[in-house]
Amino acid sequence: MTAAVETYVIAPLPLAAAAALASDVVAVHAAASQRSWAEAGVARLLQAPASFGFLARDTVGKPTGFVLLQYARDEAEILMIAVIPEARRTGIATRLLCDAHEAAELLGVTRVFLEVAADNTPALALYHRQQYLPVGRRKNYYPATDGDAAGARDAVLLARVLGTNTAAVEPSDGIDDSGFDAS
Repeated sequence: MTAAVETYVIAPLPLAAAAALASDVVAVHAAASQRSWAEAGVARLLQAPASFGFLARDTVGKPTGFVLLQYARDEAEILMIAVIPEARRTGIATRLLCDAHEAAELLGVTRVFLEVAADNTPALALYHRQQYLPVGRRKNYYPATDGDAAGARDAVLLARVLGTNTAAVEPSDGIDDSGFDAS
């Protein structure tokens, strides 16, 4: 653990405070992404009984990152994960993922899924280090930032098996995962 990570507090998102936390989540997402979810939608997500997540704050209480998941039975999906640009490469995303994996296991989850833009090399490297494997691809899933359909980007679907479960996640046939081996 690096010293930079130790200055951050990662805490579960309490459902009772969903409306107040939604503004923190939206602020982090807006700083980290070109697209952001609406605050009302995030508040509804935080209030859903099958949702959970973690919020990172720096030592003065400023939100710096979050991860939000939904689960059903033995599967969970990471809906959003983001870290503000000035706090990236400090281990916050790794800590958020580790906490999310641990919480998911306590809920009986054995597999976690997510999707990521195929050209998001830093995120692909993070997920590779966290033992995610490519299991699918959605062509032209993410719209181009300028609205040009020709610039749309693919999404890579990833999965990870949690805990001691021996069920394997096999890469799907025909998936081009050449950009995934970013160590």
